Amino acid sequence: MRRVTTYLVLMALTLGLSPSHAASIAGTKCTKAGATKVVSGKRFTCVKSGKKLVWNNGVAIKQAAPQLPATPLPSASPVASPLPSFEPLKPINTPAEGLSCPTQDQLFTISGRDLICQSDGAGKLSWKWRIDQTQPSPQPQPSPQQPSPNQPGAKPNPQPTTNIGQQPGQTIQASSPVTEITSTYSALASGTGTTITSGAKPASYLSALGLASTSGTGVFDHPSGLATNGTNLLLMDRVNNRILVWNTAPTSSSTTPDFVLCQPNTTSIAAGSALNQCNWPSDAVVTPDNKLLVADSDNNRILVWNSMPTSTGASASFAIDLGTDAWPWGIWSDGKKVVASLTGKGQLKFWNSFPT
Repeated sequence: MRRVTTYLVLMALTLGLSPSHAASIAGTKCTKAGATKVVSGKRFTCVKSGKKLVWNNGVAIKQAAPQLPATPLPSASPVASPLPSFEPLKPINTPAEGLSCPTQDQLFTISGRDLICQSDGAGKLSWKWRIDQTQPSPQPQPSPQQPSPNQPGAKPNPQPTTNIGQQPGQTIQASSPVTEITSTYSALASGTGTTITSGAKPASYLSALGLASTSGTGVFDHPSGLATNGTNLLLMDRVNNRILVWNTAPTSSSTTPDFVLCQPNTTSIAAGSALNQCNWPSDAVVTPDNKLLVADSDNNRILVWNSMPTSTGASASFAIDLGTDAWPWGIWSDGKKVVASLTGKGQLKFWNSFPT
């Protein structure tokens, strides 16, 4: 009997170690309350049941999910960026007669002739040929000649010309020049005011380009500037190379000047460079202390009278030489400072104290 009992005990111990019997510890005796034991994926705790200490039914232990190795993402194929789009270049409009233009009085030179931007009177600007120019001749250029003082076109043009839109190496074909025509009018019947005699002189006119006066002070040629000290009135009779002076401001078109400067009399129009002569006087100013300054353009100087002259042919006190090609067209002074515009050099010249 003892042998059978020993065999059963050994067999029970053997079976208790096998996994299939691990759950049988629930309810079996344990020795210390609170102790834990893991068997077959369960955690058992020693608890008091009545007066005994036994293992409870246990709690299954959750197994952590196995970590899979990270799989690298496939690399994205580079996407080509779209090329930026460009608007096609707009063609450059070469100026031509009749086409629209952007700026009043703008010049464009083609084969030696100037197109000028002019208004049609209704606000529309278009290119037109300058009528004071002739079409360039293919013949060799003649030798330079001294320009006539009565030709304003002989003076340098201070306004720069711009070849708009012309590319290097590009040849621009000029448009046909303006053709001038002669109109014929019926003659007026003879009568008072309809005929003139040989040698008759005009009493007055609105404008007469290129007409020089050799008959006195009643006719001007290209008057270009006025000056006054509040009493005297001075007129720059430019192409006649003289300055006409009224002792008081005229009150009618028939009021003749009282005397003339830069000439010995009222019929002479000769140019000169002495202090009692001038060549194309363009502007003048009388200072508060009665000094007279005149822009003597073609002599490249400023004539200065230290006091207001009172008689024909009075010489200037001195001249301020501005250098070759200065061509002064404007003059200003307050008696302390002086400013002159040098058109030929594209400059304004300042004196911070009155020159002497």
